[in-house]
Amino acid sequence: MQETKAQPKEDNPPVELPSPAPQPEAEKPQPALPPPPPEVQPAAVLPAAPPEKPAVPPRKVSPIAPRSQPKPGLRLDVTGAREHQEARRLTQEELERALLQDYVNNQLSKRIEANLLYPAEARKAGLAGTATVGFDILADGQIDGASLRIVTSSGQPLLDQSALDTVRASVPLPPPPQPISLTIGIVFRP
Repeated sequence: MQETKAQPKEDNPPVELPSPAPQPEAEKPQPALPPPPPEVQPAAVLPAAPPEKPAVPPRKVSPIAPRSQPKPGLRLDVTGAREHQEARRLTQEELERALLQDYVNNQLSKRIEANLLYPAEARKAGLAGTATVGFDILADGQIDGASLRIVTSSGQPLLDQSALDTVRASVPLPPPPQPISLTIGIVFRP
């Protein structure tokens, strides 16, 4: 047997170790990012559309029952309709009355008071009283001359004549809401 000499083993070549994974560098402070913009809201929020109502099936219409056989529980109240119509008419009449009252109290009375003719001799004598005068006012504010009259005397002919003259001096009157016939008291105080 031959002896083999042990041969020196070749030196093992150096084993290259894989290089370690690169270590992350120390984190550098990042510049602060601006905050995200606020969520944009619409200027006006429209209400949601109302939910659609389910379709109503058409009603069956029954023929009209003859007058001799009214349906039980069904009654047509014509008097109620007449009362309602009458109430509306009264309301219209009340409105017209209120307009005329306003005309007499605020426009006509002021015009007549501004033109009051109180005779000096009646004032000196201390004559006082109220003469009620009646007349018709036309739509344009003129007076129907034939309608001007003393309805109730003051008891003093001088004051009664002065009341008629005061109404004549006030013409033309403010036009009324409608032509009217009225009586007013003209008061004379010393």
